[in-house]
Amino acid sequence: MNNDNPCAPPQADSGFGHLAADAVIRVKRSTSYPDRIRAYRILVDGQEMARLNDGESVELPVVSGRHTIVAKIDWCSSPTLNVNIRDGETVNFECGSNLRGLRLLLGIFYVLFLRDQYLTLVQVSS
Repeated sequence: MNNDNPCAPPQADSGFGHLAADAVIRVKRSTSYPDRIRAYRILVDGQEMARLNDGESVELPVVSGRHTIVAKIDWCSSPTLNVNIRDGETVNFECGSNLRGLRLLLGIFYVLFLRDQYLTLVQVSS
């Protein structure tokens, strides 16, 4: 895009330049007690693409190829996953809190020492 004003801010785009999205990443957030009133941020290739509240799901159009995906909340996250998506493919993920059952008692431990495992993010079949 030609912009005559060199001081103008860059125009927002989908994060993939001029390439058209031809694949989909679908993320569903499971319902759970911890963090139920807070949104999880879904990052694809380091860019926030969506915010998911308890029980919500989202479809994120992306270009085919290799991508990283991670779920975040505050300074905690899920492990970062790598995915290779083909043209026309939809890849499904489910995210949620790792603090279920007796793990609820380990909340402080996760926040202090296992920040990148506070949330779960797993690829699921459709």
